[in-house]
Amino acid sequence: MAEVTRDLIEEAIKGYIEPHLEQDLISAKAVKDIDIQGDQVKLKIELGFPAKGFHGELIAQVSKLVESLEGVSKAEIKII
Repeated sequence: MAEVTRDLIEEAIKGYIEPHLEQDLISAKAVKDIDIQGDQVKLKIELGFPAKGFHGELIAQVSKLVESLEGVSKAEIKII
């Protein structure tokens, strides 16, 4: 099993371009915390605009990217 690192997580997240910001969440500095505990990853994302109706889609897209990494079984995304 590959070791899950912050760099791997960030590279995966860069694969998602946030449509309102028109850039990835890492470049937009929207990812506030990455917590890796074995094969589980917890992320905190802060958007600089109201987006309640968009949270579900964002969480699903980012979770899919992170969970596609070898060594990650679950990604928990929290929008703060």
